[in-house]
Amino acid sequence: KMNLENTLFLSDIPYTSNEKDLIGFFLSCGSIVSLKLSKREDGENNNGYAFVEFSSPEECKRAATHCKREKFGETHLLTASIDSLMKSNEDSESTY
Repeated sequence: KMNLENTLFLSDIPYTSNEKDLIGFFLSCGSIVSLKLSKREDGENNNGYAFVEFSSPEECKRAATHCKREKFGETHLLTASIDSLMKSNEDSESTY
């Protein structure tokens, strides 16, 4: 089970990128515990998003900052912490 505090949601990943590309991009940020890249049914390309779990919340924050500063190929990856996404979802559900 993923530790939500340590997990980063990535989007805008180029469709031809793979797990090795992402691991290489985050080498300077810390230890990756798990990486789940959403793949298309054909298995050749990805769906443009992934979940990356780091070994600590600090490494997760460092990775988010890294994405803002450094380009992944020709684009900046968009990021959100899973923890903040879950809180945002809970807040929107409580308004009904």
